Amino acid sequence: EWGEGRVVRMEESGARTPLVVQVPRLCSSIEKSLSSSRRVYQPNALLYTAFGDLIFADYDVECQRAGLYYLDNAMTIDPLASALESRKAHAWTSTDHDTAVNVFFTGDTVIQAIGGLALDSTWTGLYVTVQTQQGNLQVLHLYLNDDDDEPLWDGKSDVVYEWKSEQQQGQLPGPVVVDQKGNLYVGVNDELVILDNAGILIATMSLPARATSLSIGQDGFLYVSSTSDLYRIKIRNQPLKVPTNLIKKKQTAK
Repeated sequence: EWGEGRVVRMEESGARTPLVVQVPRLCSSIEKSLSSSRRVYQPNALLYTAFGDLIFADYDVECQRAGLYYLDNAMTIDPLASALESRKAHAWTSTDHDTAVNVFFTGDTVIQAIGGLALDSTWTGLYVTVQTQQGNLQVLHLYLNDDDDEPLWDGKSDVVYEWKSEQQQGQLPGPVVVDQKGNLYVGVNDELVILDNAGILIATMSLPARATSLSIGQDGFLYVSSTSDLYRIKIRNQPLKVPTNLIKKKQTAK
C-alpha cells in the first residue's frame, strides 16, 4: 500500500494485517545523519519463499538506492480478526508483531531500481531484475540460506543476463517469472525475453506495451499485464509449482 506506506496481508476474512511499516536504512545512517530506520516507501516485487519468508523490494530515497528486504516467517504472524480492526490499524506507525524486517540484498554496487522477483525452479534461490548505477539492466540469481540461524541470503549472487544494447541504457527493469523447467521470462520495455536457467537467450518477442507483471497459468498461457491491458501468450511449459498453504489460520477458542 504505497499511500499508507506499508505492506499488508489480505486475510480470508477481508481484514488487512500490517506486516511491514518500518524498514532499516540501505546506507550508513550515522554517515548521513539519518535515523536507523524509515517508513517503507514504495514496496514492490513481493514474493514468499517456499518456507513462508516474505521478500520485497523498496527504494530508500535519502540513501538513493534500492534494495531487498525480508520478513522472516511472515506466514506465522497472527492475522487481524476483522476488517474493523484493520481499519484501526491505519493509524499504526509500527506493527504489533515482534518479527524484525532485515535487509536481504543491496548489491555489490548501488542498485537504482528493482523490477521483479521470482523463485528459481529449486526454491533455493531467486531471480531479481535490476538497474545498476551505470544504467545497465541485469538479471541476478541470488542464493538462499537454508540455515535458520544465518541471514536468508547466503552472500552468493550471479549475473545471469545483462543487456549490452545502448537502447536499454537508463530503462527500468521489468517483471520476471519462471516456468517448471526453470526457464525465465523477463519483461524489458515492450519486449519479452526468454532465457534458460543458465542465462542463454532462447527467444525474444515484441509486446504491444511495456509489461508491468508476468504470470504463467495452469492453462499453458503466459499472462502479461500493462498499465491498461492484459494479454496472454501460448507457451509450452507449465508454471513453477510452489507451496500455496501459507495462509495463517485464525485460532479459534476451544
